[in-house]
Amino acid sequence: MINILRIFVCNLLLLLFFSSSVFASDITINGSADFKCSFISNYMEKHGYSFIEEALHNNSVKTNLFGAKDAEVTIENQQNIVIGVGKTDSKGKFSISVPKEASYKVTVKFHGNEYSKAISDSDTSNITAHFGFFTSDKVGDWIDSSLDW
Repeated sequence: MINILRIFVCNLLLLLFFSSSVFASDITINGSADFKCSFISNYMEKHGYSFIEEALHNNSVKTNLFGAKDAEVTIENQQNIVIGVGKTDSKGKFSISVPKEASYKVTVKFHGNEYSKAISDSDTSNITAHFGFFTSDKVGDWIDSSLDW
């Protein structure tokens, strides 16, 4: 009788351990953020922004596409509870581990602009926040001009 009780308790502990491991799994949400401006790539790279490609603005003006570095990324669950935060790197990329849930809201903030997207647990890769064109004056407001000398 004692052996049966021991086996039962061991099986119960194993069941609880493996059940909690399944529910405690994490998922990684990753993506990128970018913006366009007319500054040349060498100037922006000097200030820590990674050049992605040359692009057109309004189908006529040549601009450059850069990674939106240091953008704030927030991940919320269905109950609007923040479950993950992070920042983009110099290439505008982010990767944030969060508890596995059915859906999420990803919000990216970059210099007064905000991008939000609701995603399911099967759409957690390659989220892209395009922040559009920034004028030279706007970019000049956040560039550290002490690096220009």
